[in-house]
Amino acid sequence: MTAERPRHDLFIVHGKNWNRHRFSPSKPIELSEASKINALAGARAYEIGLAETILFSTGKTASEHDPSEARAMFTFINDEGYRLPPSAVLFQEKSFDTKTEAEENIKIIAKLRAANVAVMSVTDHLPRVVDIYTSQGIPVDGYASENLASALSLYDAARVAAYERSWQRKLIVAQEWVLRTEHKVDQNGTVSNWLARKLRT
Repeated sequence: MTAERPRHDLFIVHGKNWNRHRFSPSKPIELSEASKINALAGARAYEIGLAETILFSTGKTASEHDPSEARAMFTFINDEGYRLPPSAVLFQEKSFDTKTEAEENIKIIAKLRAANVAVMSVTDHLPRVVDIYTSQGIPVDGYASENLASALSLYDAARVAAYERSWQRKLIVAQEWVLRTEHKVDQNGTVSNWLARKLRT
């Protein structure tokens, strides 16, 4: 199924951290399951014509020696067999947390003069993502990646079901409750920036 015309000029896929093998430090880090689901849903969005351009977003949050989350998401969907044309893919690799993601992505939105923008992340992260953009005067449509991935692939639906039962999801629920509360009282994001750095170390 392909739409005659993409619904969104720009579709922003937010990263959502890494898995760290705390008990096996010799193993390389890998994308969190939430980031993998975001990446898969972004690829699906392009396939069905929801987006003209996909922007994979988030910088080198693991270390300077590791890839950015944006590049890692793109590598992951390639490994899963998706082939997005280079002309349809952009990367934002400067940000560290959700607030700086929005700031950097808004610069790209302005440069592209994108008038119809969507943002995507997992359900528990999405309300804060949308709120940060709209608080900066940028109207966006929000897509929960679990919903899009599950609706379009039985394989992805099984992956989403496992994620929803996981400790990773429970941790994100707790984190997002704290960060949404903090965002209401601290528009500068001082606490969220500090917490993001702690959670990624």
